[in-house]
Amino acid sequence: MQLEKLNPDHTEAPYKIACDFDSVPSKSLMSKLGKAGDKFGTLSVTVKDDYLILEDSNQKGINKSSIEMVNKKIKELYDEEQKAQDERGDMLRTIASDTGLHLEDESISS
Repeated sequence: MQLEKLNPDHTEAPYKIACDFDSVPSKSLMSKLGKAGDKFGTLSVTVKDDYLILEDSNQKGINKSSIEMVNKKIKELYDEEQKAQDERGDMLRTIASDTGLHLEDESISS
């Protein structure tokens, strides 16, 4: 991930991380991450457009451990999202089997 300052004139400015939504499951995952901002201690994370906005209330800036915390949370949310998709797929396959319908794998992925 590459950080850039939102306001380059301030050394303690919030930082933003550009998000490639092709490499994450969905924008809903990123909005969940934004809602989880209070779980990062002094670091808050919000989502705006295609960016994660990182702000540290202790004004010491964003360090490597902050990025690692955010990366860990993204992975946790990604895993949860994948598990939910798998469960939905299993449920649809069961319904299809019980009703005699045939589903292609592509039709059950979201």
